[in-house]
Amino acid sequence: MKIILLLLAIILGHISSYGQNKNDDYKKMVDSAIVIQTMVPDKVPYRSGIYLLDGRDQAYTLTSDTHQKKFSYMNVYDKGSKSLLRKGVEAWKVLPVLSGNKLIVKIICYNITYKKYNYNFANAGGATVIFEYSCEKDTWIFKETKWIGI
Repeated sequence: MKIILLLLAIILGHISSYGQNKNDDYKKMVDSAIVIQTMVPDKVPYRSGIYLLDGRDQAYTLTSDTHQKKFSYMNVYDKGSKSLLRKGVEAWKVLPVLSGNKLIVKIICYNITYKKYNYNFANAGGATVIFEYSCEKDTWIFKETKWIGI
């Protein structure tokens, strides 16, 4: 009985670690899509201090410490953010979408302000970064990035 429980624990541990590696790859690809946008200064309006947001307007945090320093972080609807938003901030909303064998990461550039109990999100364009999974190579491959500005 002890041997069966030990084998079951080993198998479950292996399965959970395998799933974790896949999630790490997903997070790394989304993070690299953001970093790519900071490295093309002639097309992308990157300035230090831009806030990163996820699809729910919460802080999106990069995994790499060196790249974390390039951005600022906040939750838009927190009470503490209202004073900052009254002055206005620039933010990038990160929206990853998995479609078939493609991971499409949309990065939308916003100017966010808060006045008279209303939040105003002004869209200033955005980028689309596409990764495609290759079954032959058993890995994700960067395909392209496009910036569309207003």
